[in-house]
Amino acid sequence: MRLKVLGYTCVIGLAATGVAAAGVVTTPDPGGYTTHSLISGSAGTPAASNRWFLVYDSAAYATNWANENIHYALDIPDLGAGADWRLGLTARNHSPLGLPSNYSEFKVEVRANNVFMGTVAIPAFDEQWATSWLNLGSVSGPVNLQLRWKNDSYKAGHYDANVAFGALQLATNAVVPEPTSLALATLGLVLLRRRR
Repeated sequence: MRLKVLGYTCVIGLAATGVAAAGVVTTPDPGGYTTHSLISGSAGTPAASNRWFLVYDSAAYATNWANENIHYALDIPDLGAGADWRLGLTARNHSPLGLPSNYSEFKVEVRANNVFMGTVAIPAFDEQWATSWLNLGSVSGPVNLQLRWKNDSYKAGHYDANVAFGALQLATNAVVPEPTSLALATLGLVLLRRRR
């Protein structure tokens, strides 16, 4: 799959397209903001590697336990005064038992460079992905994004809520300038980079 990022065409792996093709429901949309980038959930780095595992053809990380951190390394350009960024989180349930009947949303705490940004409520489904958005404000530069799922629910043999993060998106209300060179990193315009 090819995706335009800041005017250039980037190649996204087939595993990431599997997430997008699964029927993403965006609730709510980013408020008229322009979405600029999409990365697979597999770009995350689990804080406790034995508590997170790759699923859906390695396009997402999932966990069975609440309060387990996963980190994403972002490089967000500074677009000047008035620029505002929003983060879109895409998730679904990952369990053969399915969600309990009264489980309507995944509650996910978001921190950027150890600063609490808010809690995202992502509609919870067993068979489709859903996306919700959080305003990050004017955050820019290298950002360690930390996600922590808060509301596990389990009853042996009946139901099991397990969150899988399929993708992250960034959207902005500002105009992102077109790069004049293919050296995006040297221009400081790379929105996201894989953590190594």
